[in-house]
Amino acid sequence: MSKMSAYRNFKRRERATQLAAEKNITFEEALAQIEARENKASETLAKMAKSRNKERNTKKEKKHDQKN
Repeated sequence: MSKMSAYRNFKRRERATQLAAEKNITFEEALAQIEARENKASETLAKMAKSRNKERNTKKEKKHDQKN
């Protein structure tokens, strides 16, 4: 496991422990919630990147059309 993966895993487990203590749920349930949040966030970021790339390509096409 790389250093970054180990660090990420450590922080994920730390957040799950804290969430479990705050919400009075099991560690496994808290960890599942943390992983679900991370997955949702990565999906959202991917959609934003796709939208941003689409916008860039549209601007490039308009600029190209204006030159001709």
